[in-house]
Amino acid sequence: MARAGSFETDRARFVGRGSSLRAPGALARREELGRSTGATLDPIMAISQEVTLPPHASTSIAYVTAAAGSQEAVLAQVQSYRHLATIREAMERARVQTQITARDLDLDTDLLRRGQRLLSALLYPSPALRAAPETLAANRLGQAGLWGHGISGDYPILLVRIAQKEEGDTVEALLRIHAYWRKQGIKID
Repeated sequence: MARAGSFETDRARFVGRGSSLRAPGALARREELGRSTGATLDPIMAISQEVTLPPHASTSIAYVTAAAGSQEAVLAQVQSYRHLATIREAMERARVQTQITARDLDLDTDLLRRGQRLLSALLYPSPALRAAPETLAANRLGQAGLWGHGISGDYPILLVRIAQKEEGDTVEALLRIHAYWRKQGIKID
């Protein structure tokens, strides 16, 4: 069994004083990462694993990220994915399930790709796509003002404006993408 690697969750500690993102101090020191945990102002996920191979050999490494309600539950999840074959099987099941869902919703590859790009913009918003500050400041209703429209305000909001009847295909495609997101457990209003 391989020795467990090291990790760092604090960007400041990873980069180090006098270093930069292009040349972080943690890489220059060539030592184990700090293994810091807990709250940090600028979180990252840096993982390091030392592997020694004989000449002409190769290996495969998989990092599994898990989330659960307790440390014990996370460790149980990770334990179930200790073997690369199990990870490959899980990835294949996910791929097949995605294909079935996409087929059921009549989503082709191009629409799925565009939907993923849109989802990225919704989950990691760009200031360029946000309403102008004066528009946001003019809102006097707050989150409660959304409730009458069936929108909680707890999730990212996708607003589509249609100017012409011919743009109905866009709405129909977005509704199929939205159904796909919901089936994946992603909540977007």
